[in-house]
Amino acid sequence: MSIVYLTDSLSRIRMENFFNTNMSMQNISENINNWIGGEYYIQTSLYYIIKHIDNILIIDIDTIIDFKILDDCVLIISPGWLEIPEQFKKYKTKLYSYKYFDNIVLDFDKRIITPFVYNNNHYNIPITPIPLPINSECSIDFNKYNISGLLVGKCISHVVAKNAEHNLIELINSLNSKLFTTLRDLTLLEKYPEYIISCADKCNITIFNLIHNKNIINLGILNVIDFRYLLKYVKYVLFYNGAFSPPTLIEALDSECIILSTLNVLPHDLKENKNIIIIDNLSNNEINNIIYKIEQGEIIFIKDEYPTTYTIDNKIKTITNLIEYHNIHYNAHTS
Repeated sequence: MSIVYLTDSLSRIRMENFFNTNMSMQNISENINNWIGGEYYIQTSLYYIIKHIDNILIIDIDTIIDFKILDDCVLIISPGWLEIPEQFKKYKTKLYSYKYFDNIVLDFDKRIITPFVYNNNHYNIPITPIPLPINSECSIDFNKYNISGLLVGKCISHVVAKNAEHNLIELINSLNSKLFTTLRDLTLLEKYPEYIISCADKCNITIFNLIHNKNIINLGILNVIDFRYLLKYVKYVLFYNGAFSPPTLIEALDSECIILSTLNVLPHDLKENKNIIIIDNLSNNEINNIIYKIEQGEIIFIKDEYPTTYTIDNKIKTITNLIEYHNIHYNAHTS
């Protein structure tokens, strides 16, 4: 076996049941174990590809491990490890960590793999949209709203952390047409989620002002399949001072959405993509004009400009090429 991917039995069950995750329940009660974040998405996206590649073995580390397999394999991929457990330290020179972000992890030296092309020298196995199940169906009739755009985000904490909430509200107020949002109404929760405690009140006020805005139709947090169909329905998606390099960015491009985004959301290699319009230096009137042209079909998604880095074919290629990369890197590192 050339490559081993390490996971655990619970994570494997979660990944296999990705499309059955009840995200809509997060609207009334936070459940971290069922939350779909960036790290969970990239591992699931990788898992759905590698489980069909013959020379990769997936091992659950909480079950009995045949360490001879690890002895004999060329390299090992771990899911976002920051530290190497004691029993795996002897494999350090061939152990890679597949991580959502590119911060330095001393245990892994340069053996970091990232899902986006960041501005560094780390190896890249691209994130790709997790394919919808065959015969999947949407449970929501989006047509009844007659809305063409979506403001991305389940929570507004990133916007608040960047002190951009007032500008966002001004932009929404200025719109000549309505937007969908999938925000969680914090007033429905018994307590604030831990990750927004430091800015909870500002988040609560901002979300309240958004979901009660005349230009917003808030759908709440959607289940995975419904959200993907929402992306297929809308013509454009607005990323405004949100999380850096979110999986939704690639899902939206795969769904042929035109992207309107602030620069701080975009990974290094997507800043020049012709289906992405950077709005930092645009006035609200200019943004409105762009939206009007999208709605009228004057600006359309350019299929030939889909970033080929983030295709399944390229993902498989980068996985298989990792062995060659490892051999070159390791030989150079140890010589």
